[in-house]
Amino acid sequence: MARITPFADEDIQSGIRQDFHRLIADQRRNAALATALGDSFTGLWDFVRSFLNKVEIETLSALSPDYESRARLKEIVNDTKSHNDELLKLEPDLLKALAHFSNDQAGRLLTIHKSKGLEFDSVIVLGVENQTF
Repeated sequence: MARITPFADEDIQSGIRQDFHRLIADQRRNAALATALGDSFTGLWDFVRSFLNKVEIETLSALSPDYESRARLKEIVNDTKSHNDELLKLEPDLLKALAHFSNDQAGRLLTIHKSKGLEFDSVIVLGVENQTF
């Protein structure tokens, strides 16, 4: 929320946060209704569009230099949608598909202690010098 609310006084920020909370609550109700009717993906991209419209293009552009070009931002959104649609074909459960989406081509940064018992195809160890490891 800190990244998508403009720098303004506390009352304006509070109002924006409440608007986002209302939007999310409305979308949760819509998703629950769609799930109850047996169509859990009906409003997914409608929600994404609503959220992106709520955030506004100027705020999105400020989040990353890659988003400054509207054509590039549109390309990223369309690529994300296509990738998500592919994952939904493989995994029909939305939450599981989104979990796969976030893990796709992700790298993990772990301490030695956290990595105990985990297996990885590739491991990069930084800062290993005599007497420091």
